[in-house]
Amino acid sequence: MNRSTADRSRQTGDDHLSLVIIIGSVHQGRSAAAAANWFARLACLHGGFDVDVIDLAHAHLPAAGPEHNGIRPPAVRELAPWLADADAFAVVTPQGAQGVPWALRNTVAWFHEEWRAKPVAFVSYGPGCTADELRQLFSAAGATPVRGAVDLPGDGEPFDARGRPLDPGHCEPAAERLLDDLAYWARPLRTARHA
Repeated sequence: MNRSTADRSRQTGDDHLSLVIIIGSVHQGRSAAAAANWFARLACLHGGFDVDVIDLAHAHLPAAGPEHNGIRPPAVRELAPWLADADAFAVVTPQGAQGVPWALRNTVAWFHEEWRAKPVAFVSYGPGCTADELRQLFSAAGATPVRGAVDLPGDGEPFDARGRPLDPGHCEPAAERLLDDLAYWARPLRTARHA
């Protein structure tokens, strides 16, 4: 978990929205970290967002299950405030035949109020399609999935050695629209939650 690459500190008393970008893959050699950093840079340039990046590979959440009897382990308690403070989420995840990564599904299962009435968007890469499954998963958790998504093209690595998308003409306009959608939904939902 870290502050965005632009190191923007949270500004209280203004109209900034807190955007948490979640890296949903924990596998070695993943493209998710590069995709999250790229999207975080665009979110900072977009304006109006304070950006945090949460890498589930470093969260070390245990498997959610009934044996916990509602008691949250330390790793879950540590992550909870980051999610609770968010006004919006962007989930970066691979697409594939196996569906939503286990670490991401497990994270959604651990939290409840932290997702409620907050918009969530998806940035995905690789062959396959998990967007519908992600929307169902987050809808069931009480979040509000936005309609659009960013699908980074290609069957392999979608970024060059400097962390730039191989097809920026396709990806960057889609990311801008997605950020617009997140901002559009995050403000009224934040007002509704506080009311």
